[in-house]
Amino acid sequence: MVNELKEGGVDAYDINLCIGVCAGICAWNGSHVLAAWKMAPAMAVGNTFVLKSSEKSPLALAAYGDLINEV
Repeated sequence: MVNELKEGGVDAYDINLCIGVCAGICAWNGSHVLAAWKMAPAMAVGNTFVLKSSEKSPLALAAYGDLINEV
């Protein structure tokens, strides 16, 4: 994505390039909040995101994945 700004005779370009694949690891407590903090910036610029949930609460983030798939 290229954003073009023209102010006072100066051309400025802002180019957002995705990095590729980003990863995050979440603790067992507060997994939804931690996942959102890590996922939002990565996915906002078009990256693929892989999330490793805690083995103590794997179903919490599995339900979170179902919610994301609905959108």
